[in-house]
Amino acid sequence: MKNRWTYAIAGVIVMLVAGLIYAWSVFRTPIAAEFGWSASQLSLNFSLCMAMFCLGGLFAGILSKKIPYRVIVLAAAVFILVGFILTSRVQSLGLLYFGYGFLSGLAIGLVYNAVLSTILKWFPDKPGLISGILLMGFGFSAMLVSPIFTKMSQNIGWRETFVILGIVAAVVFVLASFFMKAPGPDYKFPESKKKKAAAANVAEVDIPPTKMIQKVAFWCFFVWGILLCACGLAVNSQAYPLAEGVFLGSPMGDTMTAAAMAGMLSVIVSLFSVFNGVGRVLFGALFDRKGGVVTLFAVTICFIIAGVIMAAALSFGSFGLVTFGLIFMGLSYGGMPTMSSAFTRKTFGSKNYPINLPIVNLNLLVASFVGPTMAARMFDAAGSYLGPMLCVIVFAIIALVCAVLLRKRV
Repeated sequence: MKNRWTYAIAGVIVMLVAGLIYAWSVFRTPIAAEFGWSASQLSLNFSLCMAMFCLGGLFAGILSKKIPYRVIVLAAAVFILVGFILTSRVQSLGLLYFGYGFLSGLAIGLVYNAVLSTILKWFPDKPGLISGILLMGFGFSAMLVSPIFTKMSQNIGWRETFVILGIVAAVVFVLASFFMKAPGPDYKFPESKKKKAAAANVAEVDIPPTKMIQKVAFWCFFVWGILLCACGLAVNSQAYPLAEGVFLGSPMGDTMTAAAMAGMLSVIVSLFSVFNGVGRVLFGALFDRKGGVVTLFAVTICFIIAGVIMAAALSFGSFGLVTFGLIFMGLSYGGMPTMSSAFTRKTFGSKNYPINLPIVNLNLLVASFVGPTMAARMFDAAGSYLGPMLCVIVFAIIALVCAVLLRKRV
């Protein structure tokens, strides 16, 4: 196949399936109902999953030097299948952490790196846009999976639903392995794009990981990413119970059956994923047009606005504002993975991108423990999500300072 968009479409489909891991706020609902585990205990599972996602990406980058990405994706298919089957059999927190947190998170990290590292090689002229398109699929996943999981759980049970999702994901990953192929040296880009691609390659830097981590620009971006990823993950991991609490406290809370309310809340929560996907494309296009610095500030300011909306929604008990807040927070969070992908490639080069990107993405490892854990523990202590949303605003303001410092280094 010589059409590069064929590979892009395949990449989007794979990412669409891989992103199901972000539907944890919906997955956790029937598990919490059956076992009565606390928000902090369930939040730790999501944090572990995000940590293994980061490490999986790093492992994929290191292994890609000796093992084809096709083999790495096949291994991910095995991990996701076993992980979801173990989750379906869970009777203890330990098995939940191992099946969903460890194995499934590792599988998604392997696939994530494989897809981005392979498909971006087909688009040296559009790193921001193609990153956004691929990651849009990753962000849209929870939107599709959440209502499906809720409906299937009501009909056949959450355990059986996990098994089915694991099988579907494994099959897609196996099929995706056939598309993990970079363009050969004889590949001819479309004529109108050839000069752009050549210019990009001429101006490109080549910074190895050992040199990258010595640069101030790397650390400014790394801390910036920790702060804003923590904000996004804090909201994403608690989106369903947060929306549920506000809804039950509103006049509408007494007008719906439990099943109808669960379906509606799944749709509302999925708006985070919808606009997460939209944000990835929008900020990716902005990156290609206006550059990394402008996009960096745009993402940060959007986070501040989103935090203010969420805090206002909780203060006034407004379900409408919660809905709008989830939309805006999803849009803001959508800029994070796109910025990481495009910024890393443009600032540090493409040669070492398979390893440099997962190193940059280690900010997600820190954020995955800070954001969800902070939100869950503050809720357990105070019975309200207002405190975590105020922390989101503070984190975003500190991130704005990092963006100012980074501007002087890029």
